[in-house]
Amino acid sequence: FVLSDLKENEPVEIRALFSASSLSAMPSDGTSQLELITAEEAQNIAAQNRVQRLTLLTWVLGGVALAAMAGLCIYLYLCYDREYPLQQEYDYYRDLPEDIPPAQVAVLYHYKKLGANDITATIMDLARRGYLTVENAEEYVARYGLERKVRSDSFVLCATEKARDALSTHERFLLEWLMDQVGQDRVLFLDDLDTVVQTSAGAERFLEDYKHWKNLVLASTGQYDYFDDKLRGGRVVCLVIGIAFLVIWVLLSILTSSQLNGRLNGNFLWLAAALPLVVYPLVIRRRSRYGNQKYHEWKAFRRFLLDFSNLKEA
Repeated sequence: FVLSDLKENEPVEIRALFSASSLSAMPSDGTSQLELITAEEAQNIAAQNRVQRLTLLTWVLGGVALAAMAGLCIYLYLCYDREYPLQQEYDYYRDLPEDIPPAQVAVLYHYKKLGANDITATIMDLARRGYLTVENAEEYVARYGLERKVRSDSFVLCATEKARDALSTHERFLLEWLMDQVGQDRVLFLDDLDTVVQTSAGAERFLEDYKHWKNLVLASTGQYDYFDDKLRGGRVVCLVIGIAFLVIWVLLSILTSSQLNGRLNGNFLWLAAALPLVVYPLVIRRRSRYGNQKYHEWKAFRRFLLDFSNLKEA
C-alpha cells in the first residue's frame, strides 16, 4: 500500500484488523501500551478540536468584518454619497438658471470635467458678448485681399477693442492665449491651430496652456459652492479602517497558517471586507445642496431646449 500526496510532518492514522494469534510470535516485555496509545489519541483529538475551533473563529471574525464593512458602506452612502433632496423639481426650466460662463456650467454639469467643447462654448459666448467676432475664413481673406489658402468651412476669430475688465480670469486667459499668443495682431485663423501643435515643443506648450485654462475655470467655479466638501472626513475614516482590515488579514494569515495547515478558513473575508472600504471612498462624489438644485435646473433647461426645438418637426 502506497500513500501519495502526503505533506511533510502530516500525521497519518492507520487502522488494521488482525487476529490475536498473529501476535504470538512477536517479542513482548510484558508491559501494556494501552495508556500510551490512549494518551496519544487524546492529544490528536485535542489538536483536531483546536484546529476546528480556530477555523470556526476565523469564519466568525470574518463575518463580523463583512458586517462592519456593509454597515460602513451604508453609512457612507447615506451621509456622503446620496444626493441632497431638491427644493423644487422641474420638468422644464424656461430661463437660464444662472448667468455664468458656459465653462463654469460645464464644471457643475459634468462634475469638474472640461473638454474641447467647453472652449468652443466659451469662444461663442465671448463673441455673443462682443469680445470676439467669428467670421468665415474665405470671406475674411477675400475682404482684406490676403494671400493665403484657407478651407471653405474654416473660421477666423478677431478680438475686439472691448475692455476685458469684466471678464473672469479664465475668460481673460483664453483671449490672451488664443488671440495674443497663438494668433497674430489679435486675429486667429483656426487652421493655424494645426501648425501650432505640429512640433513637440508647440504641442507641449499648447497642452500646458490648456491645463492652465482648466485650472482657472475650476478655481473660478469654487466661489459658487457647487460641491460637497464634507466628504473628506468620511473618506479618511473608511480608508483607515480599510487599511486596518488589510493589516489584520495579513497578520491572521501569517499567525494561523501553521496551525490550519492549508485548511479552508475565513481569513480571506477580511480581504473581501477591506477592498470596498478602500475603493468606495475614492469614488464618492456629491454636489452640495445648492449645487444639486442648480444641476437639476440646468438639466430641465436642457430638456426645454431639446423638446421645444422639435416642435416644428412635430
